[in-house]
Amino acid sequence: MAVPIFVSAGAIADDLVGPAAFTPTPPTHQANDILIASLWNEGGSKPSTATDGWTEIATGAGTADATWYWKRAAAAGTAGPDVTAADTDCFGLVYVFRNCNTILTPYEAPTTSGDGGTTDTTPDTAAITTLGHSRLVVAFLNHGDDIAFASDNPPAGWTQNDTTLTADGTDAGFTVISKQVSQSNLVAAAVFGTWTTGEAYWALTLALIPNNDTPLNNYKFPSSVSAGIISVTEKIK
Repeated sequence: MAVPIFVSAGAIADDLVGPAAFTPTPPTHQANDILIASLWNEGGSKPSTATDGWTEIATGAGTADATWYWKRAAAAGTAGPDVTAADTDCFGLVYVFRNCNTILTPYEAPTTSGDGGTTDTTPDTAAITTLGHSRLVVAFLNHGDDIAFASDNPPAGWTQNDTTLTADGTDAGFTVISKQVSQSNLVAAAVFGTWTTGEAYWALTLALIPNNDTPLNNYKFPSSVSAGIISVTEKIK
């Protein structure tokens, strides 16, 4: 059973003169990979896209805003989303994940944390509950400034997948951590790490669903059908 995996992170794209417009390029990927665009606007307006196939996962709105979008790649070379925002400085990049569900929405329990305004030295993931087997729980952190963690990153039991920073404009940073969860379970909130100075942030925590978790795996037969199956089984015995 293949658990979803983190593949890679693309480079940060940005627009430092409002209204913002830019396109982050996905890193190398293949058909059925899940692309997740992680966006941050220091200016305090929602980063959005109307690009075909990109679907919003969640948004955090505050003094600074963050939005996450996803798309299932039809093949290698999928274009990134055309991001717009009412003001700047706006930043974004695209991550690639593999072995995710190829039929349904490939994630569950998306939950944001942070507020985009209050500064903090210990940004947190959200607590979520996974709904099935072989999940990859992923936490995305978007923040102002290009500060790196001084300690405690990643938290115990988590894997540090990527941290990408930019000194362009007002600066920004993006971090991804993940952990495998074998069965339905509560995944407690965790601290991404410790900064030496407080920063505003938004985070998104979700669970990626494996490719073999299809509607058939979770389908519950009507009671009449179940009774018939039991009857035939008993006769065979």
